[in-house]
Amino acid sequence: MKSFLFFLCLVLLTLSCNERNSKINNFTLSLELQEHELERKRLLIQEKFHFSDLYDFTEGLAVFKTDSTVGAIDTAGNVVFYIKGAISLSPFHFGYAVLTYQGELQTKAFINKTGKIIYVGTDHGLLHLDPFDNFGYSFVIDKNNRRGLIDTLFKTVIVPDFDDIFVIGKNRFHVINSFKSAIIDQTGKFLVDYKFSNIEYFTPDYKMIAKNNNQFGIYDSTGLLISLFDCDDLIYTGGLIAVKKSDKEGASQWGYEDTDGKIVIPYGKYNDCSSFSNGLAMVYNEQIDNTNPNYYSKQVGFIDITGKEKIPLEYEDGFSFREGVALVKKNRKWG
Repeated sequence: MKSFLFFLCLVLLTLSCNERNSKINNFTLSLELQEHELERKRLLIQEKFHFSDLYDFTEGLAVFKTDSTVGAIDTAGNVVFYIKGAISLSPFHFGYAVLTYQGELQTKAFINKTGKIIYVGTDHGLLHLDPFDNFGYSFVIDKNNRRGLIDTLFKTVIVPDFDDIFVIGKNRFHVINSFKSAIIDQTGKFLVDYKFSNIEYFTPDYKMIAKNNNQFGIYDSTGLLISLFDCDDLIYTGGLIAVKKSDKEGASQWGYEDTDGKIVIPYGKYNDCSSFSNGLAMVYNEQIDNTNPNYYSKQVGFIDITGKEKIPLEYEDGFSFREGVALVKKNRKWG
């Protein structure tokens, strides 16, 4: 009886998971169809009105430009507003777009979806405004060429007091002053002081790949050293860290380490590696073709994040995976 009940529960659980996966797949398909339909409408509208530029739809509006105006249309193709004499208009994000127009200086302002000017940069001592990013921050530059951030309420988040600033999270910012890098939060508190000549990459597990005293290393979110890299240069591929150094003859060799600083693939096994996509990265080796000394032939394959060859190096060329599919070349044919 217990075995039967266990089997019944297993069946019901499987059916429930299948139903959930089906709903997710249907939802994804629905979004894709909506995107295709919006793109079809956009192309038809572009053909009808002959705009010099027509951006993709965002938040229900597509921004257009003509020789003398900028504006926005809705998904039915109706002109919602237009502004004469403006230089440019960004796509909408968080309900606002950045309008650039000519005044005494080239002026930037935020407008809403009716075309009304809400916030003029120069009224607040700002010469540059970026559209809001995915975290709701706008990168700004003041009249002294100092960088800072404002939010979607047009409140100052980070006072313009830096040579440069990059958003790395909802409350984490990479700031640069006098060629030194640090990490601060929105209160201005230093999470990591100015100790790096540059912070090159941030990983999904909140680690930093940075350069200090001309040596690359990986550090935790507080700036504590985890491991140093024995390399001349490196690239974070989104999964592994490709490290490069020159041999005695000056030729470059590549190896691969994980975000704990452990060697996954030793120097010299592959000539190069792409970034990770769909959990796989393309790797390849090159060698002089026996039939043509002036030609280098490739052997292309794919590795996973552990460095294991999931697809052997049996192709002549290829591209990274996208939506589960990769274009590859074999026997001089693409497929």
